Amino acid sequence: MKTFIYQMKSGIVRTHEFERKRLAMYCANVGIKCGHGCAYYSTPSMVRMHVGFKCLGLSPFDNDYAIVDPTTPQRVANDARRIRNRGMVQLCTIADAWSPEAQEYNLGRKCLEAILSEPGWTVRILTKNAAVENDFDLICKYRDRVLWGMSITSTPDKSNLISAAEPYASPISERLRVMLKARTDGIRTYAMLCPLLPGIANGPD
Repeated sequence: MKTFIYQMKSGIVRTHEFERKRLAMYCANVGIKCGHGCAYYSTPSMVRMHVGFKCLGLSPFDNDYAIVDPTTPQRVANDARRIRNRGMVQLCTIADAWSPEAQEYNLGRKCLEAILSEPGWTVRILTKNAAVENDFDLICKYRDRVLWGMSITSTPDKSNLISAAEPYASPISERLRVMLKARTDGIRTYAMLCPLLPGIANGPD
């Protein structure tokens, strides 16, 4: 998995689609291509016209690289101070803030700190990486302002199958372990069961 650096322009921006679903008013993204390598991901279709791909000479549909922006926390911090109509921020909607390349720059924690250091903001996190456990101290500090979730894409007995579809995400057993720890720590949690792939997670049992 190769990692490319591309400086984006946005920090915290309105997300009308998530707002329509009553999930969040805003979003903040740490990159435009996630390093978990999920073969089923629909995001490349949605961001395929992003100028970053053209600048880097890359196809959004190739699955052997990630694009991250280490300068994101500065813009997020500026927007967190500047925006007056505050609400819930989804971290992230495109690239996982705890993916391997984001971890290299500690982007999940830095963005979380930047947002929560300003009053009036709440954060909704969704990840499929157990490394988020390293930041439970920060999440616990602001437990009333953070809703934390894990993406669960299979049951443990199908881990070998799902690992082929998302090779750089945390194993299902690790995600479930971290979810249980989050509940023990008093963190507000949720799970997203998606995608329910045929032969992996589509049976009623």
